[in-house]
Amino acid sequence: MMLHRKIIGPALANLPKDRSAYFSDVVDVLEKDPRTQARPNMVFLVLKETMALLPTHLTKKDFANMLLTFVGRHHQVLNTIIFDRRFIENPAFLRHLTNDLVKDVIETTLERCRDGELQTGDQSFYRMRFPSGEGHFPYTDEEEDADEEE
Repeated sequence: MMLHRKIIGPALANLPKDRSAYFSDVVDVLEKDPRTQARPNMVFLVLKETMALLPTHLTKKDFANMLLTFVGRHHQVLNTIIFDRRFIENPAFLRHLTNDLVKDVIETTLERCRDGELQTGDQSFYRMRFPSGEGHFPYTDEEEDADEEE
C-alpha cells in the first residue's frame, strides 16, 4: 500500500495544516479498512482530487465510508477515465466525476448540521449593526415609515 503515499503525499503537503491533519487521519482509517484493498489506487486518487474542496466536519470514519462507497459504485467509470488519454494529458479530467462526491459530502454535512448532529464551531448567523440614533442609518425603510404613520 505504499504506492498510495506517492499519490496522496504531495497533495497533503499542499494543504493548510488543519486540513492536512484531517486527511492524514482519513488515510490512516482507509489503510485499516479492508474495502480499500480492492481498489487502493482509485480510492487515493479520488481522495487526492477532492481534498482541497471538501469540508472537514464529518468524522474521519464517516467520510472514509462515503469515499469507499463512491469508489465502489463508480469504479468502472473511474477505470475508464484513468486509462483515457484526456486524463493522462489533464488529470483534472477526473473532476467531472469526483465533483459528485464533493456534492454528496457537502449535502451530508449540511444535513447533519441542520439536524443538530454535527457542530462545526462556525457561526450560524451574522448580525450587522449600525450606530444607533435618528438619521444615522444610511437609508430609510419606507415600509417601516409607512407603519409608523398608521
